[in-house]
Amino acid sequence: MLKAETMVIREPFTRKSGQKRGEALCSKLGNTPQACWLFCSPKPGIKNLVMGIVEAVKTDTLVGCSTDGEISGDGISSKSAVLAGIVSDQIGFEVVWA
Repeated sequence: MLKAETMVIREPFTRKSGQKRGEALCSKLGNTPQACWLFCSPKPGIKNLVMGIVEAVKTDTLVGCSTDGEISGDGISSKSAVLAGIVSDQIGFEVVWA
């Protein structure tokens, strides 16, 4: 089994909006994601957004970057954030620093 989903965050970047979208991602996946990616426009509140997402998705693997346009299952957006997550019983994830 391999399942991936995306969530678009268009509201202001706050801890609450991060928690809300993180919980919605878990609901869409039907489980806690093993790995998440966050693509977002650089704007105020990003630290709070990330803190809310981490609290909601409860995964050790969250990778992020800033972008100038975000792509999701809903299409292309701008000045937003896209949270993506994967659940799989076939592959594993780990973070490695070099």
